[in-house]
Amino acid sequence: MSKEIRGAVRPDEEIPLKNLLTPRLRNGQRLRMQLSEADMQKIGRGARRRWSATVTDTITGKRYKVRGAACGAPCHCDAIATELPNVGQWVSKTIEHVRNDFELLKDTLSTEGRKRLETAISGCGANEEFVFSEEDSTAILSFLAAANARFKEGVSAA
Repeated sequence: MSKEIRGAVRPDEEIPLKNLLTPRLRNGQRLRMQLSEADMQKIGRGARRRWSATVTDTITGKRYKVRGAACGAPCHCDAIATELPNVGQWVSKTIEHVRNDFELLKDTLSTEGRKRLETAISGCGANEEFVFSEEDSTAILSFLAAANARFKEGVSAA
């Protein structure tokens, strides 16, 4: 058995009408998302002003950035959605990249620089000031700058 919802037909066991949001993706595909009460409060349904919110589809667990879009009338009652990356996956990938980069960094350091860096990271010399050669310092700073850039890139995507 099915019910008609604003011209669309759906099975009864699909998404209930309460807290239903149907934004479109940039490719025109319509999504059918079930939102929490808290996320529904962020939505500017029928709003005459622009709005945007980050919401989670409670059925799929996917996060989206949604914003009001013109429906043809002078309002923003339609919505456009952009899927946000899975932060957990991004963190895991970033840590993996940093770990691999760190191994490459250790290979570029002098023997003394490697020992000092490993001591600093292990926390054994937490109150010590570590002095590195100019070449080791440059390599460490380049590694940290690249890791920071990768982190910022991922945060802005998330």
